[in-house]
Amino acid sequence: MKRALAAALACLWALVLAAVPVEGQQAPGPRPVSDKSAADKITLAGKVYCSLKHPVCLPFAGVITEVKGEIGQPVKAGEVLVRYRLTPEAALAIRRRLAPPQIKELAAKLAEVEGNLVQLEARLQSSRKLAQQQLASEQALSQAEEQYRYLKEQRRVLAESLNRERRLAGEEAKVIREQLGTFIDPDRLSGETFGLLRSPVQGHLIWTSPELKEGALLAPMPAALAVGVLDPVVIRAKVHEIEAMQLGVGVRAEATLESLPGRKFAARLTRLPWATAALPDQPAYFDVEFEAANPDLLLREGLTAQLVVEKSR
Repeated sequence: MKRALAAALACLWALVLAAVPVEGQQAPGPRPVSDKSAADKITLAGKVYCSLKHPVCLPFAGVITEVKGEIGQPVKAGEVLVRYRLTPEAALAIRRRLAPPQIKELAAKLAEVEGNLVQLEARLQSSRKLAQQQLASEQALSQAEEQYRYLKEQRRVLAESLNRERRLAGEEAKVIREQLGTFIDPDRLSGETFGLLRSPVQGHLIWTSPELKEGALLAPMPAALAVGVLDPVVIRAKVHEIEAMQLGVGVRAEATLESLPGRKFAARLTRLPWATAALPDQPAYFDVEFEAANPDLLLREGLTAQLVVEKSR
């Protein structure tokens, strides 16, 4: 009993000594409080893009005679930016597209079949009268009627084919008129025919090919210039799957750019996909898109931006 009491007193004394700080040693202070505002934000790196961009192609080979647009200038939808003269080869190719030879061939075949039908119909009526008078065999009359039905079916098929080809030629003419940017007369197409490159949308001229100069002879180009909408712009970034689950459409962000020190731009998340093309053994990154107002046109396509995004609540 005495031994147990002595052991308990020894343990109590050890606890008291542990609570007393040793000389020169500071007592432990309170745990540091985490920066809650920093924990509620995500930092992303992104690129600035036009909210809408249209490349303008040079559809036919030609000589550039006038370049009206300058990079950075505002343009209206339908405004003429470039004027060029078709090469003789391009003009000939367009004439062939507007007057395909199969239309003439089908029209000639249809006229021939209709002529044969008229002649066969007259002979068929005569054969029927002779058959009624028993002056012609029923087999000969049956053969004539079968040939008549065959020619009528051939006429129907040719007429449908001709109408289809004419309809396609009309649609082809419409496409060519839109490509040339002006009215065209197929019978007057030549090396003196001019084409126009027009702005497809209202925006700003943001890029032109370095080869697009007055006097240059150019082959068809998929993109001779580009028109874009710069207000608003979009900032695209990749977000890790963990951070993507903490975002939602409409969350706010603040964008800064090294090329524009001291400037901050308000942005808003407008696109957050629910799928990604990540491989099974790799983490997923989602392509997100933010929208930012750009009334002063300081933000240009291709600039690198840093985004500080509020997490979705």
